[in-house]
This record gives sequence, C-alpha cells and structure tokens, in this order.
Amino acid sequence: MPTLSATPQRPHANTPLERLQQLLPDLFEPPQQHGELLLRFQLGPTLQAAISLERVVEVLQIQATSVTPIPNMPPATLGLMSAKGSVFWAVDLAQVLGLSVPRQRSRRYEVIVIQTFAQGKMRTTDMPLLLGLVVSRIRGTLRIDPEAIESAPADVPRELTPFLQGQIRQGEETLLLSVDAIASARSLFDH
Repeated sequence: MPTLSATPQRPHANTPLERLQQLLPDLFEPPQQHGELLLRFQLGPTLQAAISLERVVEVLQIQATSVTPIPNMPPATLGLMSAKGSVFWAVDLAQVLGLSVPRQRSRRYEVIVIQTFAQGKMRTTDMPLLLGLVVSRIRGTLRIDPEAIESAPADVPRELTPFLQGQIRQGEETLLLSVDAIASARSLFDH
C-alpha cells in the first residue's frame, strides 16, 4: 500500500489581499536593489555614454519640426521645444561636448530632458531649468554600484575631459558624464 506524504499547507488566507500577499510576496516586499540608476545613450556611432537618471525628467522621441530654430544662437542649440507645458532649449549633446560627430538630418530626435541648476546666462531665476539633450540613440537604463565606476581611459577625446565622471565596463564600455558639467558648458552660451 502506497504511503501518502503530507504536503505543506499554506495558512488559510481570509481576504483577497492576504491571498495576493501569499501568492506574490515580491510585489509587497520587493528585493532591495543597490547602486545608482543610469540612462545609457549613443553620442555617435562608436561612443556610448550615460548620465544619472536622478536628474532625468523624461525621455522623448519627437519630430524634428517640433523644435523651433531661433536665430543667432550657439551652434549646439537646435532651438526651443515644449513638453508637458514647459518650454526649454533643445541642444545637440555631441556639439555641446565639443565632439565632431556628423549629425545626419533626421526627421525625429531622441531627447533626454534633464533638470539643471545651471549658472550663467541661462540662469534667470532660482527655479530649476529644463534642458533637452538630443542624442543619436537612447539605449536604456542600467544600475551600477559606485565601486564599478573606473577612471576614464587615456584615449578619451580631450574635449570630453571636463564632462567625465568616469567609465563603466558593464557590458559595453560606457563613459559616465556629469549633468552639472553639461549644463554649464561654454558651448551653450558662446556663439
């Protein structure tokens, strides 16, 4: 005669919420994730970079015609754009950084909207400013431990040095850029 083994029984849940908590414990007590969340993007065909997601307001894909060119602006400034009731500058990030990356005429822009506390000519109030960084392609997010940030390699273009916080080698080599340094770049203010 076969022996019946006792299967452990879960305590009986009375309410739907208690049943959900038993079935989906990770939903109610998610595992702790450590490290900083970054947004990764392409600056050109071979150059990949990232910034802290903490200062990113949103990521957009917009029609190029949604950016209104303004005369007599620095070359990196593409024009004014709006999103969610705010009007702000759209800038070509590669040009802001001083890189000579050829930009093809595009019908669509991939834009990273950052919140900045820039100083200088753009600073007219104590309120934070929004700035739209146009990049070649947005790649997604990644989470890194601060210990994973290495010093920047020696072969990085000299123009990038003032903007670098380091390098990450998680998957592909990615340069970590400073949002504050980008927002204070001279190329945003000088013609």
